Amino acid sequence: EAFDKTARLLGLPVGGGGGPAVEALAKEGDPKSIQLPIPLQRRKDCDFSYAGLKTAVRMAADKLRLERGLESIDDLCRQDKANIAASFQNVAIRHIEQRLNRAMDMIGNEQEEEGGEKIQSLAVVGGVAANLELRSRLEK
Repeated sequence: EAFDKTARLLGLPVGGGGGPAVEALAKEGDPKSIQLPIPLQRRKDCDFSYAGLKTAVRMAADKLRLERGLESIDDLCRQDKANIAASFQNVAIRHIEQRLNRAMDMIGNEQEEEGGEKIQSLAVVGGVAANLELRSRLEK
């Protein structure tokens, strides 16, 4: 849903879902060009939310629009949109990485305390699993 909203914000086609459109455009951008917050960074639980990130993306796009003297976010140049897409995707995946690492550590620690072994693998399924950047980063 966050990828869909970001795709719509940037005027990308969402017929096949916003994820593929954002990922394709993100390849042209700089993932560090726009500072966006990693959601729930300070929380030590496994809760997950993109609410603050979606707001931050919209505000960053609007800030660029104002800086460029444009009437609409749609009027941003392709490079600006690519930088927004790349920065969003980078932070969205970082949030997933942090939450998965935390969850696997918590479960692994519980299993070790009970005499079991730590988790050795993770299955990623669904639409988000099609994101090549996500898959590449999770394999590390």
